[in-house]
Amino acid sequence: MTRRLEWFYDFSCPYAYLASTQIEALAERTGAELVHKPFLLGGVFKALGGEPMASLAPPRARMNGLDMFRWAEHWDVPLVMPAGHPNRTVLALRAALASGDLPRASRALFDAYWAEGRDLSNPTVVEAALTSVGFDGQALVRRADDYKDELRSRTDEAVTRGVFGAPAFFVDAELYWGQDRLDFVERALGGAPPIREQTSAPAGASVDFWYDFSSPFAYLAATSIESLSARVGAAVRFRPFLLGALFRAIGTADVPLFSFPEAKRRYFERDLERFAVERGVRLRFPVTSRSAVCCRSASPSPRGRMGRACAARSSMPRGATTGTSPTRRSSEPCSPNRPSTPAWWPRPRRTRSNRACATTPRRQSRAVCRARPRSSWATRCSGGKTGCSSWRRPSGVGDPRSGDPPEWAARTRAELPTVDEQPGPM
Repeated sequence: MTRRLEWFYDFSCPYAYLASTQIEALAERTGAELVHKPFLLGGVFKALGGEPMASLAPPRARMNGLDMFRWAEHWDVPLVMPAGHPNRTVLALRAALASGDLPRASRALFDAYWAEGRDLSNPTVVEAALTSVGFDGQALVRRADDYKDELRSRTDEAVTRGVFGAPAFFVDAELYWGQDRLDFVERALGGAPPIREQTSAPAGASVDFWYDFSSPFAYLAATSIESLSARVGAAVRFRPFLLGALFRAIGTADVPLFSFPEAKRRYFERDLERFAVERGVRLRFPVTSRSAVCCRSASPSPRGRMGRACAARSSMPRGATTGTSPTRRSSEPCSPNRPSTPAWWPRPRRTRSNRACATTPRRQSRAVCRARPRSSWATRCSGGKTGCSSWRRPSGVGDPRSGDPPEWAARTRAELPTVDEQPGPM
């Protein structure tokens, strides 16, 4: 039975263009039926509550720009950033639908935008691009308005099915997002991604691996970074840092996951599970990273053991499953107006103290918390302090048990690099 591969795209997305250079060959290798699903990316962003690129911190935006050109180089395809990007693609999308041959029309319009850097909001450009591949471009541009409702319907379908960005792929009911997930798509279709030629690193080459134990993506990278570097003959320099401090410095949300639309949060949970299964590793979220980073900086214990311990072991209740997420608390745990959490986020086991904080009015709950004796564990980890203020969650960490660290951690924390310093090899 032939399987279907649906892909959702908008010409304004550079990652969708990059995927367009590979998707047809992938479908041919796997024998899948490729179904083109053009949609209006701006319409999806509007339905989900905003334009994500507009809120990117400058370092993240710069990284995105570098990333797209690296992928173009990796696949040896042209990539030109058009002037005035992003340009409106409503006319081009409607004209592509009017063509009756979406694969051919889409290739021409993608190339005009990203290989030639032309403005697809200009009817003359759209007409020329379609004419160059054998269409009557003038007629298609003239008929484009007839496909207004169809484009709107396709955009609504994308939102309904959980699409939050482009390119998006569906194999059966499974969603994959991004040109960098095409290997997963090919495996889901029963194929095997082509083996690319492996090169050796120049003599003396090294890889700086920056990480915080609180990041599941860093954990997954840590499971492969040493073997990958060994294969190409490069040395790995481990550089731990505090991710929460970095987020504050660049103006990013303490926990970026919570700023995502619900559909995107659900996708990332599933995506992490897929990576863990692919690499044959366990994945549980660590509860806090500050003490772990201090311990790593002060102790000569093996990096691999420390990383596995922090990511694969947590203080979650026995029986928690792979792919679950860390317990989350508000930065003001006594407030009854806590930020909402996704439905899949596991709930903490409440103690008497924090139950009082969650169920009583704020003014009363502070008095209750000050009056209740804290557990010996909590007292040790807060340096002996009591009261609501000592339960404040540190920025960038999803665990309520913070306050001042134990004496040994306070000493080592002073030795950690700040976000403005450049630490030496660890």
